[in-house]
Amino acid sequence: MALDLLLLEIGNTNIHVLWSSQGSVEQVLSIPGDNAASAHISSFLEEVGAKGSGARVLVSSVNEALLSQALAGISEAGLGKAELLTPAVMARRSAELGLDVPNYHFLGGDLFCDLLGPRRNGMIVIDAGTAIKAVALDKSGHFLGGAIAPGQEMMRVSLNSGTSHAKSDELFFPRELLSLSTEGAISSGIVFGAAAWVKGLVEAIQAKYGLYGMPVFLTGGDCQTVEKGLAEVGPLDFILDPQLTLKGLAWAFGLELSFPESR
Repeated sequence: MALDLLLLEIGNTNIHVLWSSQGSVEQVLSIPGDNAASAHISSFLEEVGAKGSGARVLVSSVNEALLSQALAGISEAGLGKAELLTPAVMARRSAELGLDVPNYHFLGGDLFCDLLGPRRNGMIVIDAGTAIKAVALDKSGHFLGGAIAPGQEMMRVSLNSGTSHAKSDELFFPRELLSLSTEGAISSGIVFGAAAWVKGLVEAIQAKYGLYGMPVFLTGGDCQTVEKGLAEVGPLDFILDPQLTLKGLAWAFGLELSFPESR
């Protein structure tokens, strides 16, 4: 089946790629955001038979270096010129949808896509990636703002560089809330701490902005780890949707795609 649409959502650590045919999502994957990103993208496009296909390419990026790498890979594949999610596109789409996003001129593309992904007003989105972000729209479609904190891997790296003994080679999901080992205590503090941050912030946003009863969406590369952490520190009602940002990118350009159901 021929590729006719390629989405790239470029973060600080990974490039999230989606390709579709005739409005149906065929594949979603993450490409490492390293110096070989352009080669990774070119190889992927060759693998799915997209070389020179003339597919439409939509791109959102918060990382200029990775954006250059991605555009090089797209060029190597012989695809058309990529359409970028720019402030002008955000302003136009906000007006079309009746949204009030006053800071669109410097809002990150990922956060704008998070706002559009649920396709509704009156909601909160938690995007757990390189950084953990929270954004919210009120019932009238006014963007209330956001909150940003270090993501889980960033916390681990910070401890490694900023302490003498609180060091860990990698994070893992802890068996217990408290641990007798340094590595276990670090993983517990970071994994369960991130989940507690999400729970506490969501509840504070709901109280301050009158968003009780409005849906909470959880997305991002670490969303499933946060989901597991919330099972320990919760409860919190939320909708898990790992592809929410990509949905928002498609909708930013007025496109509807057939995704698997979120849960």
